Amino acid sequence: SEVKGAVGICDSSSGLFGIKNKTKGVRVETKEGNITVEVDISVEYGANMSDVAWEVQDKIKKAVESMTGLNVLKVNIIVKGIEMPVEETEE
Repeated sequence: SEVKGAVGICDSSSGLFGIKNKTKGVRVETKEGNITVEVDISVEYGANMSDVAWEVQDKIKKAVESMTGLNVLKVNIIVKGIEMPVEETEE
């Protein structure tokens, strides 16, 4: 929500063949004090997906490192959706 153009984390709760996906769009792997994070996001229609992904990646890396003190090796951002802007109605 801090990145312009990022709508949010995709909660793809039903996966392949209807099997429930319990990751809720975020997966974290820890090995020997190093962390790899994978996040599924939705972006706003018209936003530059590459710029949004880079900024989300940077913010996640800095936040995880500052909260845990561990080294973040990778932050993989997967754009799973594009959200159309909601038109405001005048009343």
